[in-house]
Amino acid sequence: MPRQKRPPSPTYSRELLRRLAPVFTAPVHFCATPFARHTRRLELRGSVLLLFAPSTSSTSLADARLVRPLSASAPPAPHAATAVALPGVARRLWFSSRRARDAFLSAAARACAAAAPDRLRGLYTVERLLGRGASAAVYRVVRRRDGRRLALKAIPKAYAFASDAQLDNVVGERVALAEAARRDARFVVRLVDAFETPSHLCFVTELAERGDLGEYIRRKGGKLREEEAKTVFAELVLALEEAHEMGFLYRDMKPANVLVGADGHVKLGDLGLAKRVEKRVEEDQSGSESEEGRAWRLVGRSESFVGTRKFMAPEVVRAGRGRGYGASADVWALGVTLYLMVTGRYPVGGRVPKGDWRALAEAIREEEVAFPEGSVGELLEGMLDRDALDRWDLGEVKRSEWLGDVDWEAVGEGRGLEAEGEVTEVGETATEIEDAGTGLDNMSLLGFGYVA
Repeated sequence: MPRQKRPPSPTYSRELLRRLAPVFTAPVHFCATPFARHTRRLELRGSVLLLFAPSTSSTSLADARLVRPLSASAPPAPHAATAVALPGVARRLWFSSRRARDAFLSAAARACAAAAPDRLRGLYTVERLLGRGASAAVYRVVRRRDGRRLALKAIPKAYAFASDAQLDNVVGERVALAEAARRDARFVVRLVDAFETPSHLCFVTELAERGDLGEYIRRKGGKLREEEAKTVFAELVLALEEAHEMGFLYRDMKPANVLVGADGHVKLGDLGLAKRVEKRVEEDQSGSESEEGRAWRLVGRSESFVGTRKFMAPEVVRAGRGRGYGASADVWALGVTLYLMVTGRYPVGGRVPKGDWRALAEAIREEEVAFPEGSVGELLEGMLDRDALDRWDLGEVKRSEWLGDVDWEAVGEGRGLEAEGEVTEVGETATEIEDAGTGLDNMSLLGFGYVA
C-alpha cells in the first residue's frame, strides 16, 4: 500500500502578532513544580501565548522564550490550586493566586473560541454577495444565534500573502477594526468577528444596510442639500477625529468608504489603508496615566503613496524620498468629500481624462479651485489649502462659521439621512464564500482570530 502524504506543516506569519497589544499579562513561574524559580512575564496576544524573561521590558517577538498558539481542541486546563497545564508542554504555568489563574483561563477560553476552526459554517449563513474587488469580496451574512445581519469581508490568502505590502494592509485593517471595537467607536465601523478559512482571511463587521455615501449621493442627483451635507459632514468630522484619536491615519477618505446604516447615520468603513502612527498626549500635571480628557496630537507621518487619486492631498502626490505627510492629508480628502457633496463635482482634476495620472497630479498641485460662496466656501478654503502647515485642522473645522449651529454633543443622534424609498438589493444571491483555490491551506496569520 502506498504511503499517504502528510499534510504540509502550518506556515505561520508573525506580522500581525508583532502589532497586537496583549489582552492579558501576568508574572508566572514556568516550571514542573511551584518551588522552582523560572520566572516569566506572560502575555496573551490574540490567541497566542508568549513568555518573556522578567528582566526585560521588551515586547519584541525575538525576545520571547515561548510562542505558542492556543487551540480550541486542546485549551489550557487548570492544575492544582494556582497552576495551568498547557497541552503538549511538560511544564506548568504557576500563578501568584487562584484569582490570577482563573482570570488567565477566562481570557484563554475567549482566545480559543476565536481560534476555533470552521467558524464560518458554524456561526453564519451566507445570504448575498454584495461586491467583489481585486483584493476581497464582501458578503451579507446572518449570525445564526441572534439573526443579526452583518457584513463579511473575505480576503483570499493568495492576495494577502503575495507581498509584504499587501500583508501589511491586511494586518493594519485587522488592528484598526479591533481598536474601533475596543473603544466602542461611534463613527468608525467595528470588528465583530475575525477568522481564517483554508483559503481566506475573514472580517465580520457591522452592515451598512443602505449602502455607501457615494451611492446615496448618486440617488440624490449628484449632490446634497446644504443642510443634509452638513449633517453628514459633522459625523465625518467626528469619525476622522475618532480614527486619529485611535492613532491612525485613515488615508482613504472618500464617499465610497463612508457607510450608511439603517438609521441614516454614517460610519467610516474599509480601514485597509489605515496606518498606525505616533500620537502625542500632553503631560497631565495631576499625574494621571489615563488619556481621557487630555489633549492629544497625531504627529506620526507616512511616506507611502496610497489612497484614491482624486482625493490625494498635494503632499501625498509628492510623497516618498523622505517627504511624508500626516493627519492634514486626511483633512484635505475630507474637504474634497465636502466639495463633492455641496457642488456635485471635484475641486480639481474634473476635466482630466481618466487614467492620465500626470495631468491629475499637476491639477492637484496647481489647478485653481472655484470655491462656493458663503461660509461653506470659507471652510473649504481652509481645508483645501495646498500648504499642509496652513491647512485647517479638525479643531478649526469644528469651529468654522458654517458649522456654528452644530451641537457636537448631539451629533449622531436623532434623524440621519432621509430614506430614498426602498434600497434595491445589490449584488447576487450566494450561499457560500467562493473557494479561491489558492493552495495555501497551510498558511496562517498568528493571532488573526477575534471575537467581540
